[in-house]
Amino acid sequence: MSFKAKEFKKTKFSYRTEAVPLPDLKDWFDGPPEWIVKGLSGNELAHCKEMAARNRKTIGSLIETLVSQQSEDAVETVKCLTGTDGSAPMDIALRAELLVAGSVEPPCDIALALKLNMTNPIEFQMLTRRIEALTGMGYAPGKSKPSGIEPTSEP
Repeated sequence: MSFKAKEFKKTKFSYRTEAVPLPDLKDWFDGPPEWIVKGLSGNELAHCKEMAARNRKTIGSLIETLVSQQSEDAVETVKCLTGTDGSAPMDIALRAELLVAGSVEPPCDIALALKLNMTNPIEFQMLTRRIEALTGMGYAPGKSKPSGIEPTSEP
Protein backbone atom coordinates (compact mmCIF):
# COMPACT_ATOMS: atom_id res chain seq x y z
CA MET A 1 0.00 0.00 0.00
CA SER A 2 1.47 3.35 -0.99
CA PHE A 3 0.60 6.87 0.03
CA LYS A 4 -0.93 8.91 -2.80
CA ALA A 5 1.29 11.94 -2.22
CA LYS A 6 0.51 13.57 -5.55
CA GLU A 7 -3.25 13.42 -4.95
CA PHE A 8 -2.79 14.54 -1.34
CA LYS A 9 -0.82 17.59 -2.43
CA LYS A 10 -3.49 18.58 -4.97
CA THR A 11 -6.42 18.19 -2.58
CA LYS A 12 -7.95 21.32 -1.08
CA PHE A 13 -8.61 21.10 2.66
CA SER A 14 -10.70 23.19 5.03
CA TYR A 15 -10.71 23.30 8.81
CA ARG A 16 -13.45 21.51 10.68
CA THR A 17 -15.91 23.56 12.70
CA GLU A 18 -18.54 22.72 15.26
CA ALA A 19 -21.13 24.67 17.24
CA VAL A 20 -20.76 23.80 20.93
CA PRO A 21 -23.99 24.34 22.89
CA LEU A 22 -23.50 26.27 26.14
CA PRO A 23 -26.94 26.45 27.78
CA ASP A 24 -25.51 27.74 31.08
CA LEU A 25 -24.26 30.85 29.25
CA LYS A 26 -27.59 31.59 27.54
CA ASP A 27 -27.87 35.00 29.23
CA TRP A 28 -24.74 36.14 27.37
CA PHE A 29 -25.94 35.22 23.86
CA ASP A 30 -28.42 37.12 21.70
CA GLY A 31 -29.36 33.95 19.85
CA PRO A 32 -28.82 30.27 20.50
CA PRO A 33 -26.16 29.75 23.19
CA GLU A 34 -23.57 28.23 20.87
CA TRP A 35 -19.86 28.91 20.57
CA ILE A 36 -18.45 27.94 17.18
CA VAL A 37 -14.96 26.47 17.32
CA LYS A 38 -12.59 25.11 14.73
CA GLY A 39 -9.74 22.65 14.56
CA LEU A 40 -6.27 24.16 14.33
CA SER A 41 -3.48 23.71 11.81
CA GLY A 42 -0.09 22.44 12.89
CA ASN A 43 1.30 25.98 12.83
CA GLU A 44 -1.59 27.35 14.90
CA LEU A 45 -1.16 24.56 17.45
CA ALA A 46 2.58 25.21 17.72
CA HIS A 47 1.91 28.95 18.08
CA CYS A 48 -0.53 28.24 20.94
CA LYS A 49 2.08 26.16 22.74
CA GLU A 50 4.73 28.85 22.33
CA MET A 51 2.39 31.61 23.47
CA ALA A 52 1.26 29.57 26.47
CA ALA A 53 4.84 29.08 27.59
CA ARG A 54 5.68 32.74 27.00
CA ASN A 55 2.55 34.19 28.58
CA ARG A 56 2.21 31.78 31.48
CA LYS A 57 3.55 34.28 33.97
CA THR A 58 1.51 37.22 32.70
CA ILE A 59 -1.81 35.41 33.06
CA GLY A 60 -1.71 36.10 36.79
CA SER A 61 -1.68 39.82 36.20
CA LEU A 62 -4.53 39.53 33.69
CA ILE A 63 -6.63 37.64 36.25
CA GLU A 64 -5.86 40.35 38.79
CA THR A 65 -7.02 43.00 36.32
CA LEU A 66 -10.26 41.12 35.68
CA VAL A 67 -11.12 41.19 39.37
CA SER A 68 -9.60 44.58 40.18
CA GLN A 69 -12.91 45.92 41.47
CA GLN A 70 -12.90 43.24 44.15
CA SER A 71 -11.23 43.30 47.54
CA GLU A 72 -7.65 42.12 48.01
CA ASP A 73 -8.99 38.96 49.69
CA ALA A 74 -11.09 38.17 46.62
CA VAL A 75 -8.08 38.68 44.34
CA GLU A 76 -5.98 36.32 46.46
CA THR A 77 -8.75 33.73 46.53
CA VAL A 78 -9.11 33.87 42.75
CA LYS A 79 -5.35 33.57 42.36
CA CYS A 80 -5.29 30.47 44.55
CA LEU A 81 -8.29 28.88 42.87
CA THR A 82 -6.94 29.48 39.38
CA GLY A 83 -3.36 28.59 40.21
CA THR A 84 -2.11 32.06 39.33
CA ASP A 85 -0.61 32.84 42.72
CA GLY A 86 2.86 32.52 41.19
CA SER A 87 2.32 31.39 37.67
CA ALA A 88 -0.60 29.94 35.78
CA PRO A 89 -0.70 26.18 35.33
CA MET A 90 0.59 25.34 31.88
CA ASP A 91 -2.71 23.59 31.12
CA ILE A 92 -4.70 26.79 31.66
CA ALA A 93 -2.21 28.89 29.71
CA LEU A 94 -2.36 26.46 26.79
CA ARG A 95 -6.15 26.11 26.87
CA ALA A 96 -6.58 29.89 26.90
CA GLU A 97 -4.43 30.12 23.77
CA LEU A 98 -6.35 27.26 22.15
CA LEU A 99 -9.62 29.06 22.78
CA VAL A 100 -8.28 32.28 21.29
CA ALA A 101 -7.02 30.51 18.15
CA GLY A 102 -9.94 28.10 17.83
CA SER A 103 -12.87 30.45 18.36
CA VAL A 104 -14.78 31.32 15.20
CA GLU A 105 -17.87 32.93 16.73
CA PRO A 106 -17.73 34.74 19.04
CA PRO A 107 -14.18 35.93 18.48
CA CYS A 108 -12.16 35.46 21.64
CA ASP A 109 -9.18 37.33 23.06
CA ILE A 110 -7.01 36.25 25.98
CA ALA A 111 -8.94 38.34 28.52
CA LEU A 112 -12.25 36.71 27.49
CA ALA A 113 -10.70 33.24 27.60
CA LEU A 114 -9.33 33.82 31.10
CA LYS A 115 -12.58 35.30 32.38
CA LEU A 116 -14.47 32.31 30.97
CA ASN A 117 -12.03 29.97 32.75
CA MET A 118 -12.45 31.89 35.98
CA THR A 119 -16.26 32.14 35.89
CA ASN A 120 -17.31 29.06 33.91
CA PRO A 121 -14.46 26.54 34.05
CA ILE A 122 -16.56 23.61 32.81
CA GLU A 123 -17.61 25.46 29.67
CA PHE A 124 -14.01 26.64 29.18
CA GLN A 125 -12.85 23.01 29.36
CA MET A 126 -15.65 21.82 27.04
CA LEU A 127 -14.70 24.35 24.38
CA THR A 128 -10.99 23.66 24.51
CA ARG A 129 -11.51 19.88 24.50
CA ARG A 130 -13.65 20.26 21.38
CA ILE A 131 -10.96 22.37 19.71
CA GLU A 132 -8.42 19.65 20.56
CA ALA A 133 -10.70 16.94 19.17
CA LEU A 134 -11.32 18.83 15.92
CA THR A 135 -7.58 19.48 15.62
CA GLY A 136 -6.92 15.76 16.07
CA MET A 137 -9.33 14.97 13.24
CA GLY A 138 -7.26 17.12 10.88
CA TYR A 139 -8.56 19.34 8.14
CA ALA A 140 -11.44 17.98 6.06
CA PRO A 141 -10.67 17.15 2.44
CA GLY A 142 -12.83 18.87 -0.12
CA LYS A 143 -13.51 22.34 -1.35
CA SER A 144 -12.97 25.33 0.87
CA LYS A 145 -16.05 26.60 2.67
CA PRO A 146 -18.01 29.12 0.57
CA SER A 147 -17.62 32.79 1.37
CA GLY A 148 -21.37 33.29 1.42
CA ILE A 149 -21.29 35.30 -1.78
CA GLU A 150 -23.30 33.65 -4.52
CA PRO A 151 -21.74 33.67 -7.97
CA THR A 152 -23.58 35.75 -10.51
CA SER A 153 -25.11 33.94 -13.44
CA GLU A 154 -23.85 34.55 -16.96
CA PRO A 155 -26.37 36.25 -19.34
